[in-house]
Amino acid sequence: MWVGEGSYGPDCEEGKDCSADVNGASFLGRTQEIQATKHTNTAANKHGAVLGAGELSALQQQLQTGIKLISAPNDLTASAMATIDDIEDHIHGATADGDAYDQPVRAAVHVQQAAARRVESLKMAAAAAAVPPPMDVVMSPSPSAPAAQKERASAEDLFLKLKQLQRQLEFLNIQEEYIKDEQKNLKRELIRAQEEIKRIQSVPLMIGQFLEMIDANYGIVSSTAGSNYYVRILSTLNRELLKPSSSVALHRHSHSVVDILPPEADSSIQMMQMTERPDVTYSDIGGMDIQKQEIREAVELPLTCPELYQQIGIDPPTGVLLYGPPGTGKTMLAKAVAHHTTATFINVVGSEFVQKYLGEGPRMVRDVFRLARENSPAIVFIDEVDAIATKRFDAQTGADREVQRILLELLNQMDGFDQTTTVKVIMATNRHDTLDPALLRPGRLDRKIEFPLPDRRQRRLIFQTITGKMNLAEEVDLEELVSRPEKISAADIAAICQEAGMQAVRKNRYIILHKDFENGWKVHIKKQDRDFDFYVM
Repeated sequence: MWVGEGSYGPDCEEGKDCSADVNGASFLGRTQEIQATKHTNTAANKHGAVLGAGELSALQQQLQTGIKLISAPNDLTASAMATIDDIEDHIHGATADGDAYDQPVRAAVHVQQAAARRVESLKMAAAAAAVPPPMDVVMSPSPSAPAAQKERASAEDLFLKLKQLQRQLEFLNIQEEYIKDEQKNLKRELIRAQEEIKRIQSVPLMIGQFLEMIDANYGIVSSTAGSNYYVRILSTLNRELLKPSSSVALHRHSHSVVDILPPEADSSIQMMQMTERPDVTYSDIGGMDIQKQEIREAVELPLTCPELYQQIGIDPPTGVLLYGPPGTGKTMLAKAVAHHTTATFINVVGSEFVQKYLGEGPRMVRDVFRLARENSPAIVFIDEVDAIATKRFDAQTGADREVQRILLELLNQMDGFDQTTTVKVIMATNRHDTLDPALLRPGRLDRKIEFPLPDRRQRRLIFQTITGKMNLAEEVDLEELVSRPEKISAADIAAICQEAGMQAVRKNRYIILHKDFENGWKVHIKKQDRDFDFYVM
């Protein structure tokens, strides 16, 4: 309890020598001064006798009221500031009155200091509340000033992020419009460029051969006139397709490469491929049992049953040479092989590789083997190969050197880096003694099959095979024809039978007599002896 007016302090006892009276008088005078000057000090003197927990609780209630006012909306900020000022004045008055008291006054001082710190925090909260919040952010009252301040700070951050995202969205919309305009312009440019390319590639164009790539934009080509040109290459062409010896289309004025022709553009090579299988079978060929067996083992069996050679661990033959006199059945047996296999059959004559311009022959050889590899398994049959494969010598003319270059390309294709086991080569000639030794070596022509003139047994089989579908009279004696000593080929026997049938047709008969065969023998066999009588002196 506080001590009332006119009483001593707690440390002075009655009867002792101390300055309690003096201090009491001065204390009373000071109290009267305070009562006269300040309204709030008068209120404090009235309640100064007992100032305790009730006063402190009142102060706390006023502080809570100030906090609520600070947390209120902006229109209550002024009233909150006024309440804070009243609380501060009241605390200062209480502090002034409390200086006259002893230890209980110290407790009031501590309360005043705590209240001062609280007032400072309330001022800071009021200053923050004076800033108007964003319109789009709804602020809810918080139980304390720091929590409300954090909520306001987070709301301001969200508002700033929203504004930043809105600015970025506007910038992206502008960029989108710009890109759309650029796309429209590029589409128009693309259409104009495509029309220009079509105009450049419009016919008529010159056909040439690509020789060498200099860089990404220029190369060397050869025209059909035989001249080489250093020309520009159209930028839209695929450089990977520009290989040496490939066919290209050249501009008619600048000779620039404007297009790449497909390999099928060379009609001369495509005509060599047989689309229909020959109707010749092994049974249509009389005799030649050994030749049939050897060619089937070398050509047909590796294509139909390649696993047999793989199990044994050997490579099948690559090429076969059929040699012998004319008319012994070399070409006919090759047709039978093409009939009994599912492989692509390419028929070429050796003289077709000899062209007018230099380099055309080797290019055709490459194209033939390229066509065979693309359509593998395939069989390449080169008839009369002695036209391009004769023994090499010191050539004196350009034509001879060109033929030798064709042979070199043929050797490279048969046993080079690009060889394949699914392409078989059959060559036929009646002058095998003139062929180049490099072509005859194993690895290129592994199997050499001879077709000699038929003996007596072979003649009988050939006559029986050819006359099997003919309407013969009973008097026809084929054995008499077989036993004659003249050396005849299978083609001669077929010609004799053909002439015998023509004799029967000429005389309106449906049956072929023996005399018809005699006339056919005279026409084809005896005539051959008379054809060379002019050589006899």
